[in-house]
Amino acid sequence: MRKVLALLLVTALAEAAPSKAELKQAGRRFKEGDSAYKMGDFATAIPAFEDAFRISEDPFVLFNIAQCYRKQYEVDQDFGRLIKARELYKSFIRNLPDSPLKPDAEMNLADVEALIAAGPKKAQPTVSDSNPIEAARKLYDQADYTRAMAALDQALTTPRNSRESLIDIYKLRALVASRGGKADDARESFKRLLAIDASYVLSETAEATALGAYAEAKAFWAGKTPPSVMPNVPGKAAEGQDLKVDPKVGSDPLAMVAGFETLVRVKGAREFGRYSGMSIPATQMVAPGVEVVVLAVDTHGGTIASGGTLDQPLAVQVIASVPGRGPGVDADAMAVANARPEGEVTSQPLYKKWWVWAAAGAVVVGAVVGIVVATSGGGEGGTSTEPSPEPCFDISTGRACQ
Repeated sequence: MRKVLALLLVTALAEAAPSKAELKQAGRRFKEGDSAYKMGDFATAIPAFEDAFRISEDPFVLFNIAQCYRKQYEVDQDFGRLIKARELYKSFIRNLPDSPLKPDAEMNLADVEALIAAGPKKAQPTVSDSNPIEAARKLYDQADYTRAMAALDQALTTPRNSRESLIDIYKLRALVASRGGKADDARESFKRLLAIDASYVLSETAEATALGAYAEAKAFWAGKTPPSVMPNVPGKAAEGQDLKVDPKVGSDPLAMVAGFETLVRVKGAREFGRYSGMSIPATQMVAPGVEVVVLAVDTHGGTIASGGTLDQPLAVQVIASVPGRGPGVDADAMAVANARPEGEVTSQPLYKKWWVWAAAGAVVVGAVVGIVVATSGGGEGGTSTEPSPEPCFDISTGRACQ
């Protein structure tokens, strides 16, 4: 009977012991956890160490897991991590009372219990920085992922972010979320990043969690078109009148576009003015032309896509107004119409031509002379012995001289 019981015990122990392959897997996961811990990525180290313990059931690993939970509490202030760390330290001491790490475990346990006794901390205030993107980078480097994410969320609300700024925000946000164990946030950030910059490629050396989120975001955009703008800006416009624009969004699967704004500058100027709405003010419509960029913007005015760029804006010819003819008369066309080749005689009404009045004057003078001859006295034959006066005609008035 004793032999049977002994055989059953040996068999049970053999079945419970991990295989060589399992121990090899546990060792691999332990190394992954150790690497992540040394890099300050405690959120990644926790599941790696837990896998190693689950496979090997080596109580020594409990110390590593407890350390990770305590360190992760310093990052995200999640009070539940302290509770978990306390239980793990106690379990480690209970299972390995002779371990050389016992003094460290007891000291860390005392620190954890003091924090638990003090109660949960109030949430830290939002990061205040003149450049929240740079603040987020610093926090990311310090493995403070919760505050880094808060800084990036603040950066997203900055009025009128440039396209380049939004690319930086979503790129960093995806990496922070990946490190912080927030796979959904990482995937959504990568999707928005690719909506603004479809050519972005994540380095193959990135962490597995980031690569996975990026692959899912890339798969989302397969067969879809990122947001684009059809500016519908006229090629010509009248001087001194509002220019109506009618932009459209070509595609917007994530509903990122909230409206449109325009950048406008007079041709030859250096700086653009920025205007909201669907028209360019009349004060900006100056001959010979203006240059326009149409922006599709998010709820805070951040640029999602554009029609035209700062380097290659859309050109609008502005037709100058002509006095007495109202605005919008093409001055160049008027100049062509009024130009006369050298030597060409312009047509004038008959009453403005000098030779018509000269001929009329000659007729009048002839009549007057005839009357004078017919009525003059003295001399034979009824002719005058005094010489006839020279005919006189005033060309400027078209009348005979008085």
